[in-house]
Amino acid sequence: MTDITHEEIRDLIPAYAIGATDPEETERVEAHLRECAACRALAEEYARLADDLLYTIPLVNAPATVEERLMAQLPPLQPQRIPQGGRTQRADRGRFLFPRLRTWATVAAVVLILAINGIWLARVQKMEEQVTLQATALAYLVDGEKIPLNGDATAPDARGVIVVRPDSNIAILHLDHLPPLPEGKAYQVWLIRGNERDSGAVFRPQGDQEITLIIRAPRPLGEYDALGITVEPEGGSPGPTGPRVIKGRLKHTATS
Repeated sequence: MTDITHEEIRDLIPAYAIGATDPEETERVEAHLRECAACRALAEEYARLADDLLYTIPLVNAPATVEERLMAQLPPLQPQRIPQGGRTQRADRGRFLFPRLRTWATVAAVVLILAINGIWLARVQKMEEQVTLQATALAYLVDGEKIPLNGDATAPDARGVIVVRPDSNIAILHLDHLPPLPEGKAYQVWLIRGNERDSGAVFRPQGDQEITLIIRAPRPLGEYDALGITVEPEGGSPGPTGPRVIKGRLKHTATS
């Protein structure tokens, strides 16, 4: 086994964190991690990011209005006017009405089955999109640039990291120690390009104020100078209006 340098080990750590190293590389990385506290901490951070990505994109449940929409698609039952009169007319009523009821029930069942199949097809397509996006994000852990983010004066303990590739509009954002939000408020990610601000995400952490997001920017990340996160009304704002809690440069030439 040939010697491997500290820098070569650091380059292998992102792939090691997602199980993408071969057996020989894995053995080398693990031997190095037993001796190097700095690389061990880096490996733990990448492993946490990889684990978080498995739960970053939740499955989308069918809306509560699905039943209403399904029922709205069913053809209405048209009541038949039965002539008043003798026994023969009343006997004809059952013979005339029940086949129509059976026809309506058959149509309703077919429509319901088609609607349910449509829902499941949409769900499968959504799951395929999620898997593709997660696979892309995991690949970023291997060859993406990892940029630290710092808390602003309003949230000095907040910190984070964003993993980007300059030629892509997808990035991984991990944040922790965010201040709790009041009711009706959310955090909004801003991608800064000169005097322009593009919204990258609107989110509201749960529990321990730690969150991992996959950001989809309007343009490649390499075109942005910096990133900021502000407190905004729930649902987001067209531009920053609240206090900034996180900031970071995406280019070395950017000004804060």
